[in-house]
Amino acid sequence: MTPVPGSSPSPRMAVGWVLVLPLVLGACSKGPTPEDEVRAVIATVRDAADKGDLDVLGAHIADRYTDHQGSDKERVLHMVGNRTRRHRNRYVYIKVRNVEIRDDGKAKVIALAGLAGGPVDEDKRPVEVTANLLRFRLVMARSETTWQVERAEWRRASPLEML
Repeated sequence: MTPVPGSSPSPRMAVGWVLVLPLVLGACSKGPTPEDEVRAVIATVRDAADKGDLDVLGAHIADRYTDHQGSDKERVLHMVGNRTRRHRNRYVYIKVRNVEIRDDGKAKVIALAGLAGGPVDEDKRPVEVTANLLRFRLVMARSETTWQVERAEWRRASPLEML
């Protein structure tokens, strides 16, 4: 039945809009997911590492950071600072393999990272992207403003892991 101009919609139509409108509005106003946020932070960290920007790097490392070698946040920033001074032509390549948002709200990230002396074409074969390739397992937590790395473990990676 077509509503008459100026008349009220039928109760059935009103109920339909009440049920559908929140879904439509919710779909239009979706913000980034936690996984999207984590991936964006990793891209920011990669860019900061390329530039040697320790302030940006430090903002994404938790004060309570630890790793399997016993380093803390201060030591990591010191090591990165030393490397950026010694290797002026550096390009950081990161390939995120997996992001899992755990029930406790933390993110578990598996990523491959390489430091190269020149720009890396991400479409090249894996064998060509092996410069100091490492496999990282990270635990990240949401701070008041961003995601931060709380824990890191790494090992040398095989070029085949880039596949």
